[in-house]
Amino acid sequence: MATEPKLTLLQAHDGTLTVVDSAVFEIGRDFSCDLCLGEDPEASMLHARITRDAAGVYRVHDLESDNGTWVNGERVHLPAPVELSEGDEIRIGSTRITVGFRGEEQSTVAPAPSQSAPIPATAAASKPPRPVPGGKPGAASAAGGQAAEAGKRSKRNPLLVGAVALGLVLLGVLIAQGGGSDGTRSTSDLVAEARPSTVLVISNTGGERVGNGSGWVYDAGKGLIVTNSHVIDGADRFEIGVDGDPDLRTAKVVGVAPCDDLAVLKVSNTDGLRTMPLGSQSDIQQGDRLLTLGYPGNGTTEDEIQVTDGVVSVVKTRADEAALSDPDFAVYPNVVQTDAAINGGNSGGPSISEDGKLIGVNTLASLQTQNQNFAIGVDRVKELVPTLAAGESLGWAGFGFIAIPPGQLANAGIPDLGGGALLVTSVLSGTGADKEKIFVDDLITGVDGKFVENRRQYCDAVRGVKSGDVVPVQVLDSVSGYVDYYDLKIPFE
Repeated sequence: MATEPKLTLLQAHDGTLTVVDSAVFEIGRDFSCDLCLGEDPEASMLHARITRDAAGVYRVHDLESDNGTWVNGERVHLPAPVELSEGDEIRIGSTRITVGFRGEEQSTVAPAPSQSAPIPATAAASKPPRPVPGGKPGAASAAGGQAAEAGKRSKRNPLLVGAVALGLVLLGVLIAQGGGSDGTRSTSDLVAEARPSTVLVISNTGGERVGNGSGWVYDAGKGLIVTNSHVIDGADRFEIGVDGDPDLRTAKVVGVAPCDDLAVLKVSNTDGLRTMPLGSQSDIQQGDRLLTLGYPGNGTTEDEIQVTDGVVSVVKTRADEAALSDPDFAVYPNVVQTDAAINGGNSGGPSISEDGKLIGVNTLASLQTQNQNFAIGVDRVKELVPTLAAGESLGWAGFGFIAIPPGQLANAGIPDLGGGALLVTSVLSGTGADKEKIFVDDLITGVDGKFVENRRQYCDAVRGVKSGDVVPVQVLDSVSGYVDYYDLKIPFE
């Protein structure tokens, strides 16, 4: 049977040939891109995307890159991707790429260029003078887990309810395997084994519970728990609930990666915890069954561990559509897609395979489509969590935020900023943001000299920033009625 020809990309400067072998193909300077242009400083971290539709037609999309994506000298505009044909020239940054097509039997993929150098640390400077108000108005907390009543505070700014529709809905479903022949363990056995590895994560602000999510045990001996970063956003104190123990355990933040939606917490009391074994995405296949555990909301006021099941819809894909339409979303480079049902409060909980190993961290639920939910792939988890567990964050300075579009800022009576901004929803005590006087309700408009009005731009600005780097952050002060700007030098955690 004849096969559809595959798109090839030939780089003019060094003759590197890459075959596009997937329906979604990312190009940029970040190492996670399918084609990494690490040596091209004019390319954005996430610059362009090539897609293939059911008819085999390839199109190139620009991802709001700094310098634009060009095809045959014409710029590609965000809402209008350009269909690619044999001999077309794509220009990304200073890299020129010629489009071709070849049969599958000829397909070879050349190694990607080397990774770009990390963004250099900004030189530390003395703290600029800034008045410290006697009392700051409270901000609405960011989304994280299941909402809980907390006086006049809410878990998430109600203006963002529409934005949540595509994504950070506390995930918690993946698939269970029933008992079978050939020695397959029963679902009940898998659940019993995973219960001491699955925990409740409670977020508190001002001494009151404002939300909850789920988590799983990364290292039982050290008391290390992994959850989603959006579960801890909008809060300043955290507690862990362990199945079978009626008492909650105080947890502290060890490391956060807000652009990958991961965080590591630590508890001192490790009684009853069991380390969750890690699987590999190479060991699962499309259609495999899996289980998801967590603490979603239900018809009772009790916090109860729950389990749901489903199948692996896609072993590894990229969740990025929401990032183009929702300012509070970033790109997830590696997620497992499942048809399993999810409910609020499952975010951060484990998805396990038929052999009881972690294959994903439940993170995203789509309310626009049916039975399409996502967990951060275990291969991505294994890349990032060791760094977080060692106490080094990735792109986190100690403050949580939600992205606010220009229209909502205008409705709130905030002066025209020339775009949207990041609303600070929490500041963790003892972090760089706390020491350098960033406050809840402040607006962040720039990071490392780059304008930021959405999460994707923030992630682009902090990509490569290492723990201990000092980065300039432009802040619009809420105490002044959003009149005074401050350029703060913030040590990242």
